[in-house]
Amino acid sequence: MESIMKTRKSVYLSKLFRTSVLFGCFFSFGFSRSLAGPTMLELEKQVHGNANTFQIVFLLGAITFPLGNILAGFIMDKISPCLILFFATLILSFSNCSIPFSPNITVLATGTSFSEFALGLIDTGANVYCLQIW
Repeated sequence: MESIMKTRKSVYLSKLFRTSVLFGCFFSFGFSRSLAGPTMLELEKQVHGNANTFQIVFLLGAITFPLGNILAGFIMDKISPCLILFFATLILSFSNCSIPFSPNITVLATGTSFSEFALGLIDTGANVYCLQIW
């Protein structure tokens, strides 16, 4: 009887740990989403653009985010959700680190697109994985 209680407790702690890792993914998700607005003026000066050129950046982000959602929906059954979330978080971290060093609008739009694609993967992937855990 005691071994059954230890097993249930270890399963519960394992689920709790995986859920806390998902919380970290969602924290990076929210942090990345909140960066776009406040940094736009500084990035505008850096790439020598204006508000009209930044429409391209936000348009590409609006296109690639749903693409990440759709792709995550298709591959969640075929690939481990942990692996998907790992690579999505890796892509997100590299793209967010590259955005401040963008010399022109093309590089900035590419970095933002990768970031939004990874956010789409995290959005769907983490939700589905959380449902699978519990």
